[in-house]
Amino acid sequence: MAILITGVLIASAQLLDLKILAEAASTVLIFNNILACVAVIVLRESGLQNYRPIFRTPLYPWVQIAGILGLTFLLLEMGEDAYFISAVLVFAAFCGYWFYGRKRNRQESAFLHLVNRLMARDLASGSLEDELKQVVREREGIAADRFDGIIENSLVLDLNSAVDLDAFFEQVADRLADRLNLPADKLKEAFWKRERESTTAFHPDLAIPHIVVGGEGRFDILLARVKEGIRFHDKAPHVRAVFVIIGTRDQRSYHLTALAAIAQVVRDHEFMKRWLAAPNEQALRDVVLLGQRLREGGRESATC
Repeated sequence: MAILITGVLIASAQLLDLKILAEAASTVLIFNNILACVAVIVLRESGLQNYRPIFRTPLYPWVQIAGILGLTFLLLEMGEDAYFISAVLVFAAFCGYWFYGRKRNRQESAFLHLVNRLMARDLASGSLEDELKQVVREREGIAADRFDGIIENSLVLDLNSAVDLDAFFEQVADRLADRLNLPADKLKEAFWKRERESTTAFHPDLAIPHIVVGGEGRFDILLARVKEGIRFHDKAPHVRAVFVIIGTRDQRSYHLTALAAIAQVVRDHEFMKRWLAAPNEQALRDVVLLGQRLREGGRESATC
């Protein structure tokens, strides 16, 4: 069908004057470039977490504004015949989308995210974030490994207000108890025992509580964000990113692998900014999934 429609358009174009046809083609091309400038502004201002271009235009947004104004001036110099033909093409494309593509299109618009940000309304879902995440993975050649699978299915604890360490361990133990089929009080006691041996807060903003439990073949990670911070000790009074690791004794070697992966992800100077700006639980997972680290197999991702 696409080939037939394209053929009809090409055949119809043979009936037009070459000068008018060239002006119409230029008009459509200029209009596309105007929309590209608009798209950069919309994507930048939408607050999409997984929008991570490898190149950022300098002097934003003045370059885009200059492009829009300059290209609009060029459009005004085109003749009326070029305007008419371009309008017909745009109208035909719009009808094709409205009556055919719209019903089959499940992609989400970045413009909805921009409106959502400006109006504080929950209009957008996470489909566009998922699409952008896949774009980054394909662009960087990222092959998911075991750590990615664990993070993708991890529990997430997202707290807005400050909490003391005892209450935090209690919430973590409650969340993990059913998943691991272990008593919550035993888990809480294990976390405290590990913390008394030596603190698991490795940075004023970061802590990685990790314990070994009974059984075999168990390994899990819980992600926790506490925007107002948790007091682990005097040198880490406001920890806001916590990676809780639980594994059985036979998983100790992978325990070290996961610790190394987390250490590589959080070393990015943009990590904490993205972590605190993440709008939901899946976005918190995505901060880790798209982080720069050496993956199993020896290849390092290089997201920008």
